[in-house]
Amino acid sequence: MMPNSPYAIAKLGAHHAVRMYRDGYGLHGSCSICFNHESPRRGEHFVTRKITIYVAKLKYMLSQHAALPCLSDEQNIYVNGTKYPKLRLGNIDACRDWSHAKDMVRGMWMMLQQEKPDDYVLASGETHSVRDFVRLCFDYIGIENWESYVYIDKGLYRPVEVPYLLGIADKAYLAFGWKPEYSFNDLVSDMMESDLDIYCN
Repeated sequence: MMPNSPYAIAKLGAHHAVRMYRDGYGLHGSCSICFNHESPRRGEHFVTRKITIYVAKLKYMLSQHAALPCLSDEQNIYVNGTKYPKLRLGNIDACRDWSHAKDMVRGMWMMLQQEKPDDYVLASGETHSVRDFVRLCFDYIGIENWESYVYIDKGLYRPVEVPYLLGIADKAYLAFGWKPEYSFNDLVSDMMESDLDIYCN
């Protein structure tokens, strides 16, 4: 395990603390090594929710004007003379193993029902890029040329990036039958529907 952020370092510390208390004091504690998991409740500063909120707000703005936006500079679009910033993103080629939070929480509950505590990976077993996530969100509101609405900001690149994440959850499947019920497309649809309901109704 080679954590590349303070957040990841803290999670690794917690993982080893559970192992120590389980092995040393008989605590019935299991660790869930969860790959990226999202839902409509995801905080707005995380990239997935940042994307779905932007796309929902864009949908609302376009619905208020008869004309399609006229792209006029690198960082902004203009809708009937109103300036609207593009979606600012960093490395959209970073790949993540995304699951729905509902699947993850179900897996956590299932592992705690086991007679013997243990550690398990929970993951979808698929990887998708941020680019894939963006494209699906724009597709959801009927926009194919999503690149016209996105500005790549080098300042948003992480100083230490993990370019590719893919989890293998075979142990959880073999031990207690866990596997994801929500697909990547299901996840994007759920998040988009939620933010469209917030910003367009």
